[in-house]
Amino acid sequence: MDLESVNPIKRTVAVLRERMASPHIEDPEARITVLHVDDKHAQRNLTKSFIERADPNLTVVSVGTADEALTLLGDGGFECVVSDYKMPGIDGIEFARRIRESSDVPYILYTGHGSEEVAERAFSVGIDDYLRKELDPSHYQVLVKRIRSAVEKHRTEVQLRESLLTTASIFDKIPSGLFIYQYEPPDRLVLVDANPESHRLTGLRMEDWGGREFSEIWQYDSEVGLKDRYLELITSGRALRLENVFWDDERVTGYFRIHAFPIPGDRIAVAFENITERVSYEKRLEALHRHASQMSQARTIEDVTWTTLRAIESALGFDRGGLGFVRKGFIRFNNIGDLAEINHIPLDGHGITVKAYRTGEVQLIPDTREEEEFISSVAANAERSLSELDVPVKVDGEVRAMINVESKKLNAFTEQDVKLLETLAMHISSALRRLKERTTRTAYSDVPSVLDENMRHSKPRGALQV
Repeated sequence: MDLESVNPIKRTVAVLRERMASPHIEDPEARITVLHVDDKHAQRNLTKSFIERADPNLTVVSVGTADEALTLLGDGGFECVVSDYKMPGIDGIEFARRIRESSDVPYILYTGHGSEEVAERAFSVGIDDYLRKELDPSHYQVLVKRIRSAVEKHRTEVQLRESLLTTASIFDKIPSGLFIYQYEPPDRLVLVDANPESHRLTGLRMEDWGGREFSEIWQYDSEVGLKDRYLELITSGRALRLENVFWDDERVTGYFRIHAFPIPGDRIAVAFENITERVSYEKRLEALHRHASQMSQARTIEDVTWTTLRAIESALGFDRGGLGFVRKGFIRFNNIGDLAEINHIPLDGHGITVKAYRTGEVQLIPDTREEEEFISSVAANAERSLSELDVPVKVDGEVRAMINVESKKLNAFTEQDVKLLETLAMHISSALRRLKERTTRTAYSDVPSVLDENMRHSKPRGALQV
């Protein structure tokens, strides 16, 4: 075959296949070839560069249209598709629908124009995952993890479908929960097997529930209707993918991703995973972006502060926290919850917030009782904070403000909380930079310490200070 005479993209794919088949690769299972679709050339180059740098075992082939991608997919060789949503011609959702007509290759919708409505439509056509583009390059690490997770789960499910017998070794390898149901005409689904992960996720033991019918085990299904969907698999023979399925019974509460498919012997395999944490994160991120839109219209430091406090409380769900600006040797905080409403922290003093300011790094403290730097800032008679998270806000490399959240619970904050607050910090930084550009440096640094009378009366908790 004369590679020079063919389309350059197909030439790249051919080279990739040859490389994947090369005997010098120690672990061919680690190799994943990704088809990336984005109409913007710069975004294609950036995504390819960051993904391959984050995981050298991932190889990315990038194209600019869904039509090009569909042609390449027809030739095979790809284990995951990562696609933008807004594209000329065929958008990311229609692209996914066309893929699902003939393939179950993992599909991740990767977009900067998403919303809960877009995500819901995308999952309804059978995508595997949904991720918003972020300004912070570290989010490419998240994308890489999502790609590898989707591919590994797909590989395992393919192995299961191809196996005539569901062996214990396959069960143990599956990272998701897995139930096997035997179909008994006309409408019975009897639980015949389950893997260890299913017990961890649901608390259901085979010795107690094995041999029982689906409706007896899962009475909450009267609210969801999964059984009817599973029974359709027996006649259609096609896999079923469901996203954000909410379940609430005495054993488990949360959101689940479900992939059900028929296997030999009139049986149905149902693979599932609890995605409650991810759903919560995406909803909070969506709410945060709405507040960021408001912040982009801020005309004063007070606007930034007020929008930030609302974001901390209503969008992110923290009941103790605040935003403090660095001014004249102090970090001057305005807070929500039962923290002291207005708190001035000296920069030459102690405290976790001061440590974050000095280092310019996030401080995540799971147990403040073990932290010598901790200084309580709660109001009189309020319960002590047992966890604390502080995130610096930098403008042109200089820490100009601090975000602080606290909790009465131990180990209350996760890496997702860190990510969300870092995103909020970037929005605050952008807002402050815009204010700095619109005003003189004097007006920017010498902001008023008290809001006008109207805003002071609009905030029942007290006067806002910056």
